[in-house]
Amino acid sequence: LLGSPDLVILDEPTNGLDPAGIQEMRHLLRDLPAAHGITVFLSSHLLAEVEQIAGEIGIINAGRLEFQGTPEELRARRKGWLRIGVDRAAVAVQMLRQQGYEAEAEGPEGLKLPACESSAAAAVNRLLVERGFAVHAMSQVQPTLEEMFLDVTQNS
Repeated sequence: LLGSPDLVILDEPTNGLDPAGIQEMRHLLRDLPAAHGITVFLSSHLLAEVEQIAGEIGIINAGRLEFQGTPEELRARRKGWLRIGVDRAAVAVQMLRQQGYEAEAEGPEGLKLPACESSAAAAVNRLLVERGFAVHAMSQVQPTLEEMFLDVTQNS
């Protein structure tokens, strides 16, 4: 970095660092392009780390570039879901399906639906409560970079 390079290539740059060092390295890598005009090329198998740093992602599988774009473009390829914690999940799934929802069970006290707007989530919550189900949790879930990587590499 002392010679003000145009390009820096790094392999697993946070490997072996303590938590404070990891945060400092993330901050540095995110700031280099804007602050100094340096392009950072990062190679890592720690996808949660890449997710926190990268503005553009390339996914290589068996020597082929399978995806290149922003994290948002990659996320658009796989929608998130609405996770609901509810008693009698199997019965709740049946009821929601009868109402036209694409519900799936997630264990004895959980179900999931394709991601939806907050007003639609509120309507699902209201429907469940009106039908006598105890809703104890509701959250929108986005797929992780690791899940998206597996989708791209396993489907190619």
